[in-house]
Order: sequence, then C-alpha cells, then structure tokens
Amino acid sequence: MKKLTIRLIDRLEPLVAEWQKVMPSSTVEIVHGDIFSRPADALVSPANSFGFMDGGIDLAYSRRFGWDLEARVRAAILEDFGGELLVGQAFTVPTGDEEFPHLIVAPTMRVPAEVSDPTVARLAMRAAVREALARGF
Repeated sequence: MKKLTIRLIDRLEPLVAEWQKVMPSSTVEIVHGDIFSRPADALVSPANSFGFMDGGIDLAYSRRFGWDLEARVRAAILEDFGGELLVGQAFTVPTGDEEFPHLIVAPTMRVPAEVSDPTVARLAMRAAVREALARGF
C-alpha cells in the first residue's frame, strides 16, 4: 500500500512558520511557496458546501484547471450529495491535469465566509485524508 504524504504549502511565511511549530515533521511536509510548484496525486479544495470556486485557492484552481471544474464539482454535489456537501464530507473529481490529476473537495464552510472555528478545519482535513486514503493517493 502506498504511503500517504501530506504536504502543506503556502506563500505566507508566518503561516508556514506556525505549521512548522505544531505539525509532526515525520508525517507532514511543510513548504513555503506556490501550491503548483510540486506535482501531487491530488490537491485539496477547502471550498464551500455548494462548490462555488470563484475565490481564494479555489479561484487559483479554476484558473489552472479550467472553469468547467466548478461546473463538474457542483454537478457532483447536486447528484451525489443532494445539492450540499457538508463540512466533514469529501469527494474527488478528476482535473484532467497531468501534474495534479485529482481534486479532493472538502468544504470548510457552508457558504463563502471567513473560517474562524478550528473545528471545521479539523473536520475538513479529516474528510480529505480519509478520501485520499480511500482512493489510494
């Protein structure tokens, strides 16, 4: 079985420094830089429950993978989750990109908003990791 590698990447040095203080280096790779700088089996979208991908990191994903990605995410949410993917749930869509072939959608919010409750980040991370493991990423 393939070992899951979790890589946290951000351009904000203070955030990366905080991650380095609290994350176990044996299981999490922490990188200061661009999320697209290193290929991966999957990227994670901390989107909203309805799959709108027009802000934050999701906007960068839409620009990289094409605007039809949002349409495919929203269609999957409608068909497989009754129109709303709850915080704590996750699923995968193909991106069509060789460097990043999959996107795991794991919302951190119901609608676009500031995330201030660490519980939702934990639930989203848990869902994303479970999805990655289930898919063999």
